[in-house]
Parts: sequence; C-alpha cells; structure tokens
Amino acid sequence: MIKNIARAAYLVLLTVILAACQSTTVKPKSDVAVSWIELGTERGETIKALFAKPPGNAKRGAVIYNHGTGVRQLGYAGAAAEGYDVKDYVRAIADAGFVALAPIREFNSASARRERGGAVGSEQDWTGAIEGGIRTVLAARAYLAGHAAVDKSKIGVIGFSEGGNVTLWSVLENNDFAAVVLMSPATLRSAGKYALRSAGRDRRMGNLKMPVLLTVGADDYPQIKRIAGRMLARRLGRSSADFKYRADYPGTHNWFHRVRAAHWADVTRFFHRHLD
Repeated sequence: MIKNIARAAYLVLLTVILAACQSTTVKPKSDVAVSWIELGTERGETIKALFAKPPGNAKRGAVIYNHGTGVRQLGYAGAAAEGYDVKDYVRAIADAGFVALAPIREFNSASARRERGGAVGSEQDWTGAIEGGIRTVLAARAYLAGHAAVDKSKIGVIGFSEGGNVTLWSVLENNDFAAVVLMSPATLRSAGKYALRSAGRDRRMGNLKMPVLLTVGADDYPQIKRIAGRMLARRLGRSSADFKYRADYPGTHNWFHRVRAAHWADVTRFFHRHLD
C-alpha cells in the first residue's frame, strides 16, 4: 500500500515536472537586431513588418510568421503588453539560422474582432481580414525572394490561430513554399468561405505537396482539434511530401502565444530538415 502511494506520488511529481519543462519559454540566444520594414501588397497597401537576419553573408532559408487575431485586433504593442510579443518569434526564427519576417496585419481590426470569447463582425468583415492576410503573405514572400540574404527556393511560412488559417489559405492560393507549419489554426466560422473547414474541403488541398507540420494543444479548442485531426490531418497526410501532426502539447490555444521550448524544438527541427 505504502509503496503504491509513493509510486503514485512520484508519477504525479514527474508529470508536473515534465509539464513545467514543456511550458518553458525559449530565451533569445543572441542579440540579433529586429527592425521594422514596409511591405507593399498587390493592391498598393502598406504593411509594417518585423525583420531579422542572422549574422553572416551566406544565403539562407527564410520563414514568414503570421500572428493571431489578438495582434491584428490590438496592434503589435497592445498584444505584446498582453503577453503575446511577435518579436519573440522573430528572434527565435533568426536564432534558428533563418531570415525572419513577421508582417503585422491590421485589416478590419475594428470590425472583425473577438470579444469575451466570441466573434464580432459580419462575414464580410472577417472575409476581408483573411483576404488582406493572403495578400500580405504573398507580399512577404515576394520581398524575401528578392532579398540578397535569402535563398528564394527555401522560403517557409508558419502561422498561429488566425495566422494559421491565413497561412493555409495563402498556400492554397500560391503553393510555392518550401515548408509550412500550422500552429493551432483558427476555425473562423465567421469568415464564411475562408473558414478552416472550407479549407479542409478545398480541392486544392490535394496540390499541397510541400512538407507540412500541424501542431495543436492538448487542451485546445475542441473545434480546432476536431477539424485538425479529422479533416486537415487526413487530407494533408495524403498530399504532403512530409506531413507531421502532433496534438499533445501541454496547453490551451493561448499556450502558443509564447515561444515554448517543447513546441519550438519540433518546429526548428522541421524547418532545418527542409530549409537548410
């Protein structure tokens, strides 16, 4: 009896320790400079973006980071004050050895919003936000393809929540990316034709041959887990040249606001395999 109790207590302690380790955030390895640049979309829109380049002159792979709704709604500074600082991801990408670019999308920030856990705004408002996001990703890709430090054949893209949705629709529109990471992509039912379920049903999913990593939290929103596991994983598993799916990261949807060591190790390993 006593041995069983001791063993149970040990297992509980071990679980707590492992969860704490997995929730550890990634600290910057260097003082790489993060600067602001401007991107121009096909419609003449100007988008501010965070940019960082690792030291050295060699051409290297690059990664576009697409943020979630909170940054679009609150702006960069507002989201950072709430604990979601996009610069952390930019630095982490550069520390991993890739050129990093993170556009700050502000389309329909006043109308397509989330308040008290629910979506506010019309389908047209949310559709406009996603369409603006797609234009932004393609502008970011064009910028990187023309940058002297970037190997244009090795441009990847990663997106979280709304940014994951934007990422998926962007690669459906233009599948000329070397690797894709979808971090807990938002379902965005309010976006109508740009909802996550609509992407999963899109015939162009069969054309996504590039490597894809799909990551979801263990305690994520049930609808994200359901669509990611039952629809996206099935379709991407059939089309992608290298598809990986993991849905047991120890946190909720907002766990991904920070660069978590357990998650980031999987992401950087994936990008090194396909962008180096």
